[in-house]
Amino acid sequence: MYGHASRFISRHGVEATAEIVKYEISHLRIIADVIEREKIDCDFTLTRSLDVYFDKDVMDKVLRGVEPLLSDSYQQGKYAFMKDAVIRFPTAEQPLSEDDLKETKVKGAKGYVSFQAGHIWPYKFISGLLEIAVSKGLNLQTNTLVLEISPSRDVEGFWKVTTGNNRGSIRAKKLILASNAYTSALAPEYVKAIIPCKGLCCHIVVPSAADEKKRPPPLENTYVTRHGSGAGGYLIPRPDGSMIVGGASHTFTPLLEQWHNNPDDGVLIDIAKEYFDGYMQRTFVGWEDSGAYSKEVWTGGKSC
Repeated sequence: MYGHASRFISRHGVEATAEIVKYEISHLRIIADVIEREKIDCDFTLTRSLDVYFDKDVMDKVLRGVEPLLSDSYQQGKYAFMKDAVIRFPTAEQPLSEDDLKETKVKGAKGYVSFQAGHIWPYKFISGLLEIAVSKGLNLQTNTLVLEISPSRDVEGFWKVTTGNNRGSIRAKKLILASNAYTSALAPEYVKAIIPCKGLCCHIVVPSAADEKKRPPPLENTYVTRHGSGAGGYLIPRPDGSMIVGGASHTFTPLLEQWHNNPDDGVLIDIAKEYFDGYMQRTFVGWEDSGAYSKEVWTGGKSC
């Protein structure tokens, strides 16, 4: 959220931007509390995120967004969360030290922002919530395709929902569409507002090293790497030492037909599917001889 602050400020002002950042950060504690209270097994880990930068122009833009949020008026009360952010960008008066760069473990890093974050296995989390809800009486109808929603409420104020799989139709006063990128299939009025856009992600594993000298240094933080011109990616370490890595959008952005308004997640994005081969060796110090390789690559729909 710190990386996008300058854009939010230009659109909505500093006060609204501070509210957006506070809103996003508050979810970390709320989700952690729910998981602890309900005892949901979903690999939730509290950690820190490192947003690592390589481009001065990009860092300057980030600073323009972050500096107003670091002023005295946003360092107390409901905005005290901003004190958690650690910003290490080079300036003429204070260049980055070798220790600063070693902190990132990323080759060629020019600066970084660090802040508290978390990572989670989302499917396990949602499954855990559903299990709790069903135990409390939720009527969950799985594998029930919604074919159509009536374009307007009837005289009694009900929506009509037509389903498949011989499940018939239902009437409801309120509907929630949790269909993300595919919403316009049921609500055509959103066809220009919510568009399916494919991304790419992979699972990188590290072979067991017989030689301790070849064992790469562990990565405990989550990462976002931000190059210029929109290039970058993200990384989440798994408890078993493997990595979930995504991004590479800069490799396929011009190829609109492969990702923009394309809901087919059964087909990989051709130009990017080899991008993660050797990713760890290229990106992280000490991983050159790790043998890390991309075991699975997949794509999926999101909205944009």
